[in-house]
Amino acid sequence: MRTFREILTAFGVFGWIELFAACVVALGCAGEMWLLINKLPPNTEPLPEDSGVLWRWLHSTDRTLRPLLVRLKLGGRKLPEAKEHLLERFFTMLVAVGVGIEFVALPFSLFEIARLNVEASNAAKDSALAKKQASDANERTAVIESTNKVLSLKIEELTAENLKMYKEIQPRRITATQKKFLALLLSNAPKGKIVLSVNDPHDTEAVFFAIQLEDALKSAGFTDIKRDISVVAFGGDTFTGIVAQTTSGDRMPEFAVDLSEALAGIGIPFNFQKPQPTLPLGVLGIRIGTKTFPDEK
Repeated sequence: MRTFREILTAFGVFGWIELFAACVVALGCAGEMWLLINKLPPNTEPLPEDSGVLWRWLHSTDRTLRPLLVRLKLGGRKLPEAKEHLLERFFTMLVAVGVGIEFVALPFSLFEIARLNVEASNAAKDSALAKKQASDANERTAVIESTNKVLSLKIEELTAENLKMYKEIQPRRITATQKKFLALLLSNAPKGKIVLSVNDPHDTEAVFFAIQLEDALKSAGFTDIKRDISVVAFGGDTFTGIVAQTTSGDRMPEFAVDLSEALAGIGIPFNFQKPQPTLPLGVLGIRIGTKTFPDEK
């Protein structure tokens, strides 16, 4: 039932009117054709011998089809003339009515066709516009994806830089692992006296690091450590990092080199500075300076 309704609505009102008119015309033409057949005599008239090829072909076709057409005659005989004229008028009227209906419905059909053409044209324009918008959207998506990739790489770079900076700005610390490794490196090394101080007693970061370094050195076997963080223990300008000093450059304590290498092995290197005469003989002075921050490099 649904399919039938879809068929009815597919043609529209004027479409069905034209279809009805065409059926009426076809019925009228078929009736007139039957009247012509009904007038046919059973035998064909002879054709002059000088007739052309086309006439001879038509005559041959007529001679072949005539027996079949004669069978369509009503009762095998010709209709009375009055009935024949009545049917002829009726079939002619059908053709005229059908053509008239088609002529009346034709403008509406043409208008419908024009409207459909306009809709098809608009649909084609909309389709082209949609394709262009889709293409533009794809291009924008590609640009966004490319930008996202660049931003992603930039974020990774900034993250790496931030992590690096975070590590750089963190206060110096000696971890438990470093402490154990230092004790292992110095297990068989000679030990001696150490004076531990800071460059600036108000630098809390340096003070805490000095306390941690003292604890690590004691764990490594250095028991004679003097810590003085209240004042600058021995002279010198303000500096960064860690330095070591002795009373004389020619008389370095035996344990100084081993201790320097061990501290460098756990990531705490220090440099030997100019001799400091105020230090007792055989004593190694380790001085903690301020931490080097990235903007100070």
